Amino acid sequence: MPMPADFTAEQQQRYQALFEQMRKFPTPFDRKTTDYHAKLGLTTADLPLLLALTRDEDYLEAEEPDDFFATLHAAYALGEYRDEAASRAMIEWVLQDIAYGCDESIYEYLDMFAPEGVFHLPFLLEAAQQQHDDDARDVLISAASSVAQQHKEVRDEVVGVLLDMLKPYATQERFYNALLLMSLLPLKPVEHVDFIRKLYAEKAVDMTACGDIEDVEIYLGLRNKRTTPKPDYMLMDMAHEHGGVAELVAGGVKIGRNDPCPCGSGKKYKKCCMP
Repeated sequence: MPMPADFTAEQQQRYQALFEQMRKFPTPFDRKTTDYHAKLGLTTADLPLLLALTRDEDYLEAEEPDDFFATLHAAYALGEYRDEAASRAMIEWVLQDIAYGCDESIYEYLDMFAPEGVFHLPFLLEAAQQQHDDDARDVLISAASSVAQQHKEVRDEVVGVLLDMLKPYATQERFYNALLLMSLLPLKPVEHVDFIRKLYAEKAVDMTACGDIEDVEIYLGLRNKRTTPKPDYMLMDMAHEHGGVAELVAGGVKIGRNDPCPCGSGKKYKKCCMP
């Protein structure tokens, strides 16, 4: 593992020791490794060493998975610092992993912000609003939502930011709106249900991601059960993409007479859009 050339001999020795210790830890995803300060004897003097470890790109080509996990443990350890450089380094680490296509477990990384989540939150929200990549924005807003779920005092702030990101819904991809909604719903935004209903009324949400408005209202505790049959969300989304139910059928898709109509009315196909 290469070390920054401007480190002192003492720093280089400590850097190597931290790397070797973290290589032996279980993967961060099993959550057996917590309180890195206690396990590694971390101090503020170790912050630049951890920052350097998270920025070492060699792990992407490392033959040993333990090398990768050592840098990931370094990112998790940064989560225990109340420091702007630590916040930005963790975000940089996650975004780099997404950029390299290593996204199978990116949602497991949300916990790295948890120890000092309230401190890291402004940087998460700032980065989320600056991103143009949907995967990157999704992970960052999911992390912000996760922080707000654990720290109720910042719930309103996160809800406000997510609503602001949803306001231009008419010009955004329906699936992106759904991703924003998926981060918003765990915060139980009952007071904003009229806006959420408007999103669905204007067909601005991809229902394959988080269901229809009845599913949402049940999740929010606003209704006990559905009043219409549960639709085939994939078929509904296909109808939207094709420009309507008639166009969908013309394209060769078969719909049963008694199936819920893909238009989303809640009626059976034979009593709705069936010619």
